[in-house]
Order: sequence, then structure tokens, then C-alpha cells
Amino acid sequence: MKFKFITLLLVIFITSGTMELFSQNPPCKPSYQGLTFEYLKPSVYPPLYTDMPYEVMIGYIAMDSICKNMILDSVDKFLKQQTFNDTIKYLKKVMYEMNDYNPILFDVSQFNHDTNYKIFGTDLVEYVKKSIHRTQSVDTKFDYNIISAAYIVHIKVTYTNLIYNNLAKLAKNQIIVTGKILDLIKGHYIPNCKYTGPSPIKRDEENKSLKKLPTTLNLIDSCIQFIYCLEWTRGKNYEEPFCTKHMVDENGLPLIKQDTEYIVFLRPILICETTSNYYYSLRPLDPYSEVYTMYPIIDGLVIDPGNDFGFGRGLSVEEFKNKLKSRINMILNF
Repeated sequence: MKFKFITLLLVIFITSGTMELFSQNPPCKPSYQGLTFEYLKPSVYPPLYTDMPYEVMIGYIAMDSICKNMILDSVDKFLKQQTFNDTIKYLKKVMYEMNDYNPILFDVSQFNHDTNYKIFGTDLVEYVKKSIHRTQSVDTKFDYNIISAAYIVHIKVTYTNLIYNNLAKLAKNQIIVTGKILDLIKGHYIPNCKYTGPSPIKRDEENKSLKKLPTTLNLIDSCIQFIYCLEWTRGKNYEEPFCTKHMVDENGLPLIKQDTEYIVFLRPILICETTSNYYYSLRPLDPYSEVYTMYPIIDGLVIDPGNDFGFGRGLSVEEFKNKLKSRINMILNF
């Protein structure tokens, strides 16, 4: 009887499906020249949909309830009392599933400006992530990027093009990467790829590492797009002023190459918002990684110089993905 009552409540609060549109220059930031996608703001919070897995629904209901009824100090105190226990393991599982179901919805829901909220969603999620990171055992300390990533995708890069933004303070050279999805490991809501060129190019048009998109682009269904900037730094010392590892190779060419396969870990970045829409982009996850969590596959081997997941170096793509999927299975079935 109790289960039927909960189910009825869920049905009552179910909202209509999400809507994803496209953007070049978002109206809330018309000077922004990079890749952006548009996402319609949920009309009801918590945002519940008919195709949501049960655990995802519970996650949104719990997040909404905590934000409305608790203060951040109480949440912080509770989380600091946790060890690597079932509570933390369950938080890992739910956070993974919420991201996996729809990474964009999970991200934009944290920016809900409900006046009844005592805690911002962004703060709550950040505190939970820190608690997960703090409590990990030796065997699971590498799970943080798996949990934090919105998308984990095996791709083959089909196009790269560069947008030069002279309005940016530092990262003026933005590379837009378009890739064919070979294996979607995490993140089952993908914004449709879009035509992004022609664009103002700063570098030599003959630079073979950059390729402008054709005038008409036949965008495949299994496609994903994201950005990175040549000026970004990477590796363990990326925040230090002497860090010289930028997003270029030893020849000074952009790090991501066309016609090359990668396993990429991505996250959404909010660019701006209007009263009805969020405008966001996708970018790689972790600057601490030697390859910024964009792992090249060369001669069938995954290049992971920092051994970011403890899987070992020099693994074949199948070995790497099997170990990765095994870790995900352990997170979901603790």
C-alpha cells in the first residue's frame, strides 16, 4: 500500500519531456563565440520524467528535499561523520545514475533558484563529491573521475576546427572537436551535433591539425561535440605558474588529432541563462590528468601516462574499457 502511494505521488509530479535546442551566440552572452547548446529549463522541481529509473527519481526527490529543509552546516557535519560505508557507496551509486540518465538535466537542476531552498544544489553536490573523494579506500580512490564525469565516451574524431576569441582574457584559441561515438559508456542524453563553421581562424589555414567543417555537414546520429582551449595547462602541476604543459603536442600542434580514437571524460559547463533556457558547453573533465582525461588510442593501446585509474599503463582499448566497466559495475552493485 505504501509503495502504491509513493508511486501515485511520483505520477502526479511527473513533468513533460526535456527539450534540447541549438545555439551559436547565446542571447544572454552574445559576445561568446564558442560552441554552445540550449536546454529548456525544467518547469517543475524536482524534475521527474516517466522514463527515469527509480533510483534517479529518488535522487532528485532527495536532493530537492535536502535543499529545502536542511542547512549546509548540517549536511557538512553529517557527511564528515561518514567513513567508506554503505551511505557513501549509495551516494556514489545514485550520483552516477543521475549523471548517466541525463547529464545536462543533472547539471542544470543544481542551478535552480527556488526561493524556498536553504542550500544551493551546486553546493550540495560539491559537498557530496568531496565526501566521496575523502572516504575512498585504496582500491576505490580512482573512482572520483568516474563519478564526476557527465560523459565517458569512446570516439573517433572526425572534425576539429578552431575559433579565435579575441575577447577572452587568456584562453583565446578554442578547439571544437566533433567525434563519432564508437562506445557510449556513460551519459545517455547527448545534444545533437551542429554545424560550427566557418569560423575566424587565427592560425595558418594550411595547418594540417585543424580542419574547417564543410559548408554542409552530414551530422551522424552517433556524434558528440566538445571544446578545449590551447592555452589550458594540464598535469599535476597545472595550477603552478611554471607549468608548461599546454593543450598542444611536442610540435606545438593541437593535442586532439583528426582520424584518431580517444576515450574522453567530459562535463557540461554553464555559459549563461535566460528566463527560459540554459546555455552550456561540454569540455574535458580533469586538468590534473596528463592528457586532461582525453586518452588517445595509438596502435590499439590507451595512452594514460599518469595511470589515472590505477588500471596500469599500456593497456589495449578492450582491456582498459573492461576494467573501466568493471569499476562502474562495482559502483552500481556494491
